[in-house]
Amino acid sequence: MTTTHPTAKTLRTSILAGAAALAGLAGAGSAHAIPAFPFPINLPPVASFYAAPNPVAVGDNAVFNGSASRDVDGHIARYEWDLNGDGVFETRSTVFSTANRRYATPGT
Repeated sequence: MTTTHPTAKTLRTSILAGAAALAGLAGAGSAHAIPAFPFPINLPPVASFYAAPNPVAVGDNAVFNGSASRDVDGHIARYEWDLNGDGVFETRSTVFSTANRRYATPGT
């Protein structure tokens, strides 16, 4: 089986032809005009947190702090914490970046 890969010139030609076709659709008076600029991309935030004390002893209060989380192209809409690992958020806040929990048994 032989595979052929397009050359850079072929790819450039295809891209230019596609761009020209799109530009034709965006002509004045067109009911289906395409915006001149691409839609903005909304990047996901990057979660970052720490727990204190670390390690925490069974029965002691563990404080989780997510204030180091960042959203490079927006703002953090809310902080959600699944503190027991069951997939359900026990704590949700649009203001506070911290959550607390006491654990009765050891674990990770």
